[in-house]
Amino acid sequence: MISANTPDCRVQMTLKEDSRLRFLLNGVFRQGVRVEILAGSSIRQVIVDQLGIAENYLENRVQTLFLNGKPVDDVDAMRVSDGSILALSAAMPGLAGATLRKGGKYAAFRQQISLGSDSPIPDLRKGRIILKLFNQVAEEQGPVLLTKGIGISGGDLLDVIRKARDQSLLHEILQVEVNGNAFAPEMLAAEISGNAAVFLSIYAQNLPIH
Repeated sequence: MISANTPDCRVQMTLKEDSRLRFLLNGVFRQGVRVEILAGSSIRQVIVDQLGIAENYLENRVQTLFLNGKPVDDVDAMRVSDGSILALSAAMPGLAGATLRKGGKYAAFRQQISLGSDSPIPDLRKGRIILKLFNQVAEEQGPVLLTKGIGISGGDLLDVIRKARDQSLLHEILQVEVNGNAFAPEMLAAEISGNAAVFLSIYAQNLPIH
């Protein structure tokens, strides 16, 4: 159920299967993308049931989670509200990474900044959050989420297009459509407003990027 609420435009791209553009696109996840969820769900429900990330991936690969800037240990107790910012990361290096790791042995050192679970459970309703993915999580899950579609700003998409042009990567875009109309990749930047709310979906030769 990933979507953008009444976007200004919908952009769909088909890339070469081994396109280097996917590495540029990973950057939008570090900045944050908009996804639609059922607000009031637990973090686990959002990640597994609504974003479609495998439960064993959440348990074993996602080592650090932040909800609204605060580290989280219990993904079942914490609820995600409309407008929240949810960040997922693989293991981070050093003592800081060990301290921030969910359920880690150093979690007690950050009790003052950890998010508690004593808030009342809200009713479930449609909402949107900002999702951020870092390091290996962005590399491994970003392409999957892109096939379902994400909401980003026109400015962020234009940054990707400019970088692709500067690195001579536009030829790796096999097809691009804006609101159902096909355009040459070189013309895409002219069709996007920096202030637009964009719903972007990416495919690689009609197959999800892996």
